[in-house]
Amino acid sequence: MPDPGEQTSADKLGHKGGLIAAYRLAGDGGAQAVGWDVLDADPLGSKEAGDLWVHLDRTAPRARTWLESASQVSRAALPALLSPDPRPRLTHFGEGTDGVDGFLLILRGVNLNPDSNPENMVSIRLWVDEHRIISLRRRKVMAIQVLRDLLLKGTGPRTSADFVSLLAGALIERMEPVLDRFEAQMDDFEDRLGKADPEAMRDELSELRRVAVRLHRYLQPQREILRSLASTAPAWFNAYERLMVHDAAERAAQVVDELDELKNRATIAYDELVVRTGERMNRISTKLTLVATIFLPLGFLAGVWGMNFSSMPLADHPGGFWMMMLIMGVIAGLVSLLSWWMLRR
Repeated sequence: MPDPGEQTSADKLGHKGGLIAAYRLAGDGGAQAVGWDVLDADPLGSKEAGDLWVHLDRTAPRARTWLESASQVSRAALPALLSPDPRPRLTHFGEGTDGVDGFLLILRGVNLNPDSNPENMVSIRLWVDEHRIISLRRRKVMAIQVLRDLLLKGTGPRTSADFVSLLAGALIERMEPVLDRFEAQMDDFEDRLGKADPEAMRDELSELRRVAVRLHRYLQPQREILRSLASTAPAWFNAYERLMVHDAAERAAQVVDELDELKNRATIAYDELVVRTGERMNRISTKLTLVATIFLPLGFLAGVWGMNFSSMPLADHPGGFWMMMLIMGVIAGLVSLLSWWMLRR
């Protein structure tokens, strides 16, 4: 059962019942919008009528019912398609399964929705067969909106395989500006090392490392998945579409490498910050130790001459107080000189 937040999202779709959009691809970059009636009559699409793209909210009851009962998607793929937090994944399902021949593909993209953190990555779940794409999401995926805009302009995907290759590239393309922003932050941290407040910088640097680790967690397996898809794609992927998927995999690999570099730079900067903080504390401790060293013998003399005995030296001498002050001053001076000499050595 979807949680209350997800149910609210489904309710907002109202009469559509979770059908965010559906198109019959014209084969020339354009498409025609269709509704539930067309999907119920022709859930698979065909070469003659045109490939179908069905975009659903996975939390809506009508969408889940259609997916489970009418879509002819392999039942083994349904748990992953409806999972609340899936990891990137690629699984092929052949003709021997209980549905049509196709594959399950789960990809991640940065969260570019308003008031959201990019590292809270959004997932897009895909079922792809020769003449159909079924995509499911909960939060809006900007790369999907890009494909919808391309279809309206007549320059969108022509087939289901073309859709996958374009989507893979669009997801990576939207990660690159986010990564550039993080690298600019890292440059700023390195410039401010030793100048800004170490405590504030340590918190900011820890946050940047956390973001890099979280992005790397999903993008590294996504890189391998795209590489695998490029080499194991079904026969209805042509050479150009395989090349496009391979290009997306290489761009994902570049992003992963840049994330590795960002993590390493953040670790080095954090270590240097710790060293600088330790040196600062050592200097403070040295100063405090020097002050304590000077006043230790003075405190001892003051304690001894503060005892209530009549036989204390100089106790009855008229200038005893000033003589003791002179002795203490000489001792303080000698200890200070000795400490300075030891520090110099």
